[in-house]
Amino acid sequence: MNEENSQKQIIVGFSGNIGAGKSKLSKLTAAFLDFELIPEVVNEDILNEYYAAIQRGTYNIISYKTQLYFVQTRGAQLVAIRASDRSAVLDRLMDEDIYVFSKNLVARELMKQEEYQHIINTRDANIEIAGYPDLTIYLRTSIPKLRERIEKRIRLEPRRENERALLDPHNSYLEDLNILYEQWFEQYEGPKVALETDDLILADRLGRSPFSHGHILPTLQRIEDMVMNENYNKDS
Repeated sequence: MNEENSQKQIIVGFSGNIGAGKSKLSKLTAAFLDFELIPEVVNEDILNEYYAAIQRGTYNIISYKTQLYFVQTRGAQLVAIRASDRSAVLDRLMDEDIYVFSKNLVARELMKQEEYQHIINTRDANIEIAGYPDLTIYLRTSIPKLRERIEKRIRLEPRRENERALLDPHNSYLEDLNILYEQWFEQYEGPKVALETDDLILADRLGRSPFSHGHILPTLQRIEDMVMNENYNKDS
């Protein structure tokens, strides 16, 4: 890291489908760059109720309340870190809740259009204050790899049992989200880069960090180069 960039605030945001590796790679990136990690704020009770509402397949206001909760908390995180002088890594973005998850709920008639518009307005107010992250990294991941990673983390973290329905090959939820992610990334206006992650080893079979075998280091070095030299492109 050169001296000029070490004094400049840089905010890196990760985005990607369920199981893409956002949390793991954001933690590794924050440690590698010596940036502050801003983790996702998760309320397990809200999340469990949310998944239950989606599986019922009928409108329930909890879908709107859940997405509004995530947009508000992520917006508050972005505003707070932008107001400081600290460089940071965000492990998820507001835009994902709006242009991927909420948009999918509207398509399934599980969220009303006026609710969706209110969420968009909340997002826009935060972006007006804090702007976009200095770099958004989209983790592009295939459906088979997503299911493989989800299955592994359910095994390692029983609290994620609510994700088991995503492993059903007849459940198109992940496929639908992947389509929306691609559409969102194409239209996203902030600095951005797509990172193919199918071949990344983000953890060993016991869920431990990959630092010990060094597989992840070339990827982290590429991210450092992009961040420090503003070397962005759409596909990496």
